[in-house]
Amino acid sequence: MNERGLTVNAFYHEGYAAYAPYRPDKADSTLSILALPPYLLTTCATTDEVKAVMSRVNVVGIVEPSIGMAPPLHLGVTDALGNTIVIEFINGTTVIHNAPLGVITNGPTYDWHMENLLNYVELETSLAKRRIDRLSDVTFGGGSRFFGLPGDLTSPSRLLRVAANASTARATPDGKETMYEAFRILDNFNLPVGSAAEGGGAIDNASLRSATNWTTAYDTKNKVMYYHTMHNRRVRQLNLNEVDFNALQIVRYPLDMTKEQDIDDITKKLR
Repeated sequence: MNERGLTVNAFYHEGYAAYAPYRPDKADSTLSILALPPYLLTTCATTDEVKAVMSRVNVVGIVEPSIGMAPPLHLGVTDALGNTIVIEFINGTTVIHNAPLGVITNGPTYDWHMENLLNYVELETSLAKRRIDRLSDVTFGGGSRFFGLPGDLTSPSRLLRVAANASTARATPDGKETMYEAFRILDNFNLPVGSAAEGGGAIDNASLRSATNWTTAYDTKNKVMYYHTMHNRRVRQLNLNEVDFNALQIVRYPLDMTKEQDIDDITKKLR
């Protein structure tokens, strides 16, 4: 997020992202996919400005040594007014989608996800019509309005559930209260390590406590970023109003000073 409240987030898009080939004659207007988010954040304030920039730049894939390939990504971009777009790279062409629901996951392509949503728009209405005299008084507790949403952890199912949660979220009066609501929704999408393993096997990485390494929420109006990690679910914040954007050096700060949960032991307080 930059000082104007614009946020740019990169999401994995394996199997779908295909960047334009590098052309020497377009070198002056070419960016690698990993250079694109910081470029947008240092040149733009709104999604309209991002669209204008994207019409002028050529985005290419450059191999990232740590993963042995060009990162297959698509971007979710939101400005301080809440306008959201999704930028994808399909068959060498940049495609920009307006995203009024403000949600994004991974593959397939964003237009496919939006078509898939049409299968569920009558979900709550259809549920209300399901009346069988003998069972009319049977209830399943809170949450029945989402009865029928897929519960698996694939990206199409996750997008359906986050769209349903976001569209029914309680009204909040300010940024801090909205932060609570955002994390309550996002915490439904933490992926356990085993569930994210291909074929159901274990991921051989002792440093991973979750397949969701970190969770981030942005207050684009008040310019505050919040996050928690797989190691420590205590929410931390970065207030961009107090950051010196004219600093002459890059300052790096680890997501976790200590990779463990800070637990408040109240035992002695009860004696």
